[in-house]
Amino acid sequence: MTPKAIDRDQPGTLQDYVDALTKITTHEERFTVRVTNSDGTSTWVTQRHHTRSLPLIHQLEAAIYTTTAESGARAGFESKPSARLDALDTLTRIEAGTLDWLKRLDLKSPVTLTPSGPIFDLCQAVQRAAANAGAPMLRDVRSWWITARTTTGWDSPAWRPRATCPLCAKKGGLRIRLDAQTAHCNECGEVWDHTTIGLLADHIRAENDTPEAEVG
Repeated sequence: MTPKAIDRDQPGTLQDYVDALTKITTHEERFTVRVTNSDGTSTWVTQRHHTRSLPLIHQLEAAIYTTTAESGARAGFESKPSARLDALDTLTRIEAGTLDWLKRLDLKSPVTLTPSGPIFDLCQAVQRAAANAGAPMLRDVRSWWITARTTTGWDSPAWRPRATCPLCAKKGGLRIRLDAQTAHCNECGEVWDHTTIGLLADHIRAENDTPEAEVG
């Protein structure tokens, strides 16, 4: 099956969010290059570069398993394993939320048969729940996408500012991916995307400009 092409940075519909979470997708980036013609003149030509992305749920799983495999070779609980706890937390939230939707919709949980026995298929579960719930599930699926998008990225881990969450006021829970323009709070589950991350940035700047005693 050909991977679906979606806007990797901002899906547009419920199905786009579901596909980004559960299917291989492609992303197209356009760039221009200058080509020299035979008469010595040059022409700017637009070209396209396509990249494939694994389902975000699989990326979360890979991050957890990679950490488990590496942990025996590490002297202590260092930054990468600590960051991967965020992946486990994100995956747990998606699974719990999906199971809740399946229960509300009176749908069975899908399983995949493996040599070790049947296992819960989270990707299929998200697809099944969204197909039956429709628009009312958009808010949750969008939240899962933002959180997964912020958490994934082994080579570019989420930034953890020393600031409070503007919603729950707890410090240490914010996770921000500047390249993806997404953020979430590990404490309360609030999320921000490219349309709202500016508000979060203003909050962080305001706290950093305020004396520590006044921040509380």
